Amino acid sequence: MIRALAIAVLIALASGPAGADDPMRMLVYDLITQRLALMKPVAAWKHARGTPVEDLEREAVVVDRAAADAALAGLDPETARPFFVAQIEAAKAIQICWIARWEADEAAKMTDPPDLNSEIRPELLAIGTTLLDAIRLALAEGVDFDPDNASKFWEAVDLDCLDPAARDAIHRRLGGIRLAR
Repeated sequence: MIRALAIAVLIALASGPAGADDPMRMLVYDLITQRLALMKPVAAWKHARGTPVEDLEREAVVVDRAAADAALAGLDPETARPFFVAQIEAAKAIQICWIARWEADEAAKMTDPPDLNSEIRPELLAIGTTLLDAIRLALAEGVDFDPDNASKFWEAVDLDCLDPAARDAIHRRLGGIRLAR
């Protein structure tokens, strides 16, 4: 559902006027925000089961799959790979932050989180695929995710528990993604 709606918006934006740069940029930022916002329920699921936040084997699989998906989407996978690593690092930091809060105040804990495997991961994958499509279309339309101009990114990607350094790393890595040749 998310992907179908986002693709429809992407098509409308891509066929719009040359000034469509900002809406396309903001769609990419919104998808990044949506993906990172899912880290609170991921943290709740892991916390409820005593599962560690960091799983290096799973992270390697996710990065490899994302790089392959980036290539399928028309992006250079080697320039996209650091972007995915930055997102994973930010995701872990968000999860650690939430778990620390819940351990300090058990009453604030998220109760009955959605299932990681059957609910959250499929949503993460759908958002990820749509994000890759949005980045490709934005780059094809000439959008420049300039790492030196982060103010709109910082304003759009503003989540509780998102460390400023992690947010900056995502933006810098987004600026390095290139279209496949």
